[in-house]
Amino acid sequence: MSAAAASHTHHAQHNQQQQHHHNHNKHHRHQQHPEQEHVQYHSRQYNPKYHQSSPNLTTYNLSQKEAQDRHHHHRHHHHHDHDYHDYHDDQGDHNYGDDNDDDERCGDGGGGDSQGSSLAVNSIITSLPESSSLRDGASSSSNRLPVDQHQHHRHLQQQQQHQNHQQDRRYYGQNTAEATSPRQHHRSGSGDNFELLDHYGAQHIFDAIKNGLLVPVQALVEQEGPSIFSIRDEKGHTPAHWACLGGHTTILRFIIECKGLINEPSQNDPGARPIHWACVNGHIAVVDILVQAGVPLDVMDNKGCTPLTVAAQYGQTMLAAYLMGKGAQKQLVDKDGDNALHWAAFKGYSELMRLLIYSGFCPRRKDNYGQTPLHLACISGNLTAVKELCEQDGVEVDLPDKNGKTPLMLAMGRKHEAVISYLKRESKQRKSLFPRFDFWSILFGPPGNSKTPMLFLVTSVLFWGYPMYVFKCLPQTFYELQTLHIIFIGVNVVMWICLFHASRTEPGFLERNVPEYHQAIKQVAHFDEWKQGSNPLSRLCHTCQIVKPMRAKHCRICNRCVREFDHHCPYIYNCVGYTNRVWFFGFASSIALMCAITDYLCYYMLKYHEWNWLVVIGFCQSGIFTFVAGVIPVMTIIHAAMNLTTNERINYRRCYYLKDGKGNFYNPYNQGLKNNILEFLHLRHPQRLQDLEILNMDIV
Repeated sequence: MSAAAASHTHHAQHNQQQQHHHNHNKHHRHQQHPEQEHVQYHSRQYNPKYHQSSPNLTTYNLSQKEAQDRHHHHRHHHHHDHDYHDYHDDQGDHNYGDDNDDDERCGDGGGGDSQGSSLAVNSIITSLPESSSLRDGASSSSNRLPVDQHQHHRHLQQQQQHQNHQQDRRYYGQNTAEATSPRQHHRSGSGDNFELLDHYGAQHIFDAIKNGLLVPVQALVEQEGPSIFSIRDEKGHTPAHWACLGGHTTILRFIIECKGLINEPSQNDPGARPIHWACVNGHIAVVDILVQAGVPLDVMDNKGCTPLTVAAQYGQTMLAAYLMGKGAQKQLVDKDGDNALHWAAFKGYSELMRLLIYSGFCPRRKDNYGQTPLHLACISGNLTAVKELCEQDGVEVDLPDKNGKTPLMLAMGRKHEAVISYLKRESKQRKSLFPRFDFWSILFGPPGNSKTPMLFLVTSVLFWGYPMYVFKCLPQTFYELQTLHIIFIGVNVVMWICLFHASRTEPGFLERNVPEYHQAIKQVAHFDEWKQGSNPLSRLCHTCQIVKPMRAKHCRICNRCVREFDHHCPYIYNCVGYTNRVWFFGFASSIALMCAITDYLCYYMLKYHEWNWLVVIGFCQSGIFTFVAGVIPVMTIIHAAMNLTTNERINYRRCYYLKDGKGNFYNPYNQGLKNNILEFLHLRHPQRLQDLEILNMDIV
């Protein structure tokens, strides 16, 4: 056997070993992290072949029984064109939805291309020898520091020139130990060895794009030519698909400059286009670039889904507002006859539903199976969505679909108890000639907003604590602890006063349906912030239809926007906000002090008087309440001293106004301990900062 043949056989065996090792590692990674393997559309029909691995994003999949209820009429006629709407894309080993997605959703940007990824790109582009590796440069220079300052300065200049030279060539460094792949071959001339791409390296364009690495992409284009953007991966997706999915705006612009494919469907059953993938993660800046480049706003995939439909499937409210502002057609439906409102109702995105209804979507429209958005909301069991739809004019709660299933029957089949209770009450009330007096709802609160915690507190004090105090504690210890009893009675009076005001005072509800909201929606298509990756609509509340001021938040339980929202407290059956926060602090403090005094009285009775099991139980109960109730006023004081709310303290990473220019935490409301406390107690006017406008317009 010749040497060449032996070498060829050796390389072939080595390639097979590496391929086997790669497949083994890939299978192992798939078992460890199945959620990083696929990106999926949503569909309401169950198809087992698409459930072999978990999708990357949260999906709502019906069980087989639910699918039979949903599609019995359809399958009876043997139509099978409504399979699980699935991208079913292998992502490899990359993570594409980390910070960029969160930042863009919060209006902090996103969509930029990270060139500092720690993921190795050694197989993507050429490498430097070990002596000149960029990764090893820092350690090498630290081990060989010059003796004098002049030599040190000259050494830094030489090192910088060398790095600039390598950056001009667009090469990433790699050590020689990694340069042993059979595909690597070297070039000599200047004394440096470089790994050059062969024709197989074109496939590495996907690895570079998935990780948002612009420089390797540029190097590959220089090596292979702009036609590299026309190739497809093993699933039939173009490089533009992955750039759009990851929100890499810089790479996408580079693809457009190179005349690459930006509107070709994937070569699989869904046939999704890059703009559909951009809508999965809500990358508004990417969609804006595609639209500006000539991609149709209402382009459909093979299932009839438009970008607006995909945005509704994934709950991308801001993206839906952008698309409708740009002129997306609202009457378009997919092959099942479902529009964006059907999908939003099915997935339980109540805020998106309100935006769609406000924008002109009809909540009474039926799909091909005779189901309205209310039917689909009952399938998913989202009570807020069901309530929102029932409040719309003309929506029938007892309307059967083509299978004879009413919304109530669908909810009962899935045991959504809160929805069942609400629909039964709503149906009876609509059939009654007179408004129905619902005693239980008045006593315990409506479904989803129970008064049980507050009733438990009140009944525990009135029917357990006070009888024990009057008949057991007071007769035995009044003359011995007169001062303490007077304080205890006074604290109880303060507690009831504070509880009444904290629960009955509006926490700072903001006025609904303001003109500024409608003005902002009308101008959504004219904002320039989309091109910069920011979100000019993040301060809009589509439920209350207002432009939220700074520090305000929408409470899902009260269904209102609250000024300086702190939290929703079930023990006062109200939100805690700007108006009632002092009353809440008084209530929590008096409860903690009252429980502490009760602990001491129980201890005194057990030590100096007869042993009683009722006193022991009261001592244990008040001890637990003392700890729980004592934490609340302490945390309230800490937050007041910092001039922060509980919501801001917990979610400070998502509050854009609590960050400096570098993205670090910064509290612009902190005016010192004294001023912060005075402002909390309403003894000082709140600080008026210059509003950090997301809406680049004058909103009076």
